[in-house]
Amino acid sequence: MKTYTLFALDKHETRPYMETFLCEVESPERLEKVREMAKDQGFHSFRESTIEMSTVPNFKGTINK
Repeated sequence: MKTYTLFALDKHETRPYMETFLCEVESPERLEKVREMAKDQGFHSFRESTIEMSTVPNFKGTINK
């Protein structure tokens, strides 16, 4: 099962580390609907993330050797 999350910056925010969590959904179509509503409210600089919940993460692959 995949989970899609969406983050964005508020209307007057310019600092990239001040993202706002907007939603967590299970379909990309719903993610796009939320993105459009957020754009209408002034959010910008969107970032989305996909998390695969059915596989175990490989943390060894993220460590520099």
